[in-house]
Amino acid sequence: MEEKENYAAVLIEAARAPFQDPQILKKLLIGSLVSPFPVANFLTWGYAYRVFINGLNGAPVLTLPDWAEWRSYFRVGFWIFLITFGYVILTVFGLVAVISLTQGGVSSDVATMATVGLGSIALFNTISPVVFMRFAEEGRVWASFEPDAIFRDLRRVVRLDYIQLIFLFFGLYTMTLIVFGGLPVAGILLVLVTHFYLTLVFSHVFGRMIGQRKKGPPVVVTEPNE
Repeated sequence: MEEKENYAAVLIEAARAPFQDPQILKKLLIGSLVSPFPVANFLTWGYAYRVFINGLNGAPVLTLPDWAEWRSYFRVGFWIFLITFGYVILTVFGLVAVISLTQGGVSSDVATMATVGLGSIALFNTISPVVFMRFAEEGRVWASFEPDAIFRDLRRVVRLDYIQLIFLFFGLYTMTLIVFGGLPVAGILLVLVTHFYLTLVFSHVFGRMIGQRKKGPPVVVTEPNE
């Protein structure tokens, strides 16, 4: 049963599985080298989304897709970008409103702006697996913004292990940036590769977790209706 599945074991297996792929270096390098560039990085978002969908459909191990379907990755990545941008804007307005009400106004100093920006990104990343699941199930961008459905699915999915995975992802993401970012020459490449790798691993694990708890029909990746 889903309740007894050990997601620590799922995470460990997901971290190990890509190294069984003889083309791992090629697949990771393509995504890593594309990811820093605006618009081009839609490819990596769509690629990670495909990994998420495979997990959502119960794929037992993380398998790195081939890059041959790059047009599909780019199109889906564009919709993922729109959803992400919309949520960041909404959370920015929400945080500004909260700060304004609690402090009698919003300061324009750098610290406040950084708090609002980082807080908005962190808040969205916390709920993004469920948001993208809604998009996958409905095939509609607006399905990702339906509050009743989002709250219902969050209640069904979010438990202690979900929160632990969120913190672990952020922790590893930050740690690798600190450790590798200071290295000369190769540091930037190591950061890009490890961040892309972590994104794929956690996309698979969150997909598996949400798929188990939703227990819906298999999701087919299609073009959104709107």
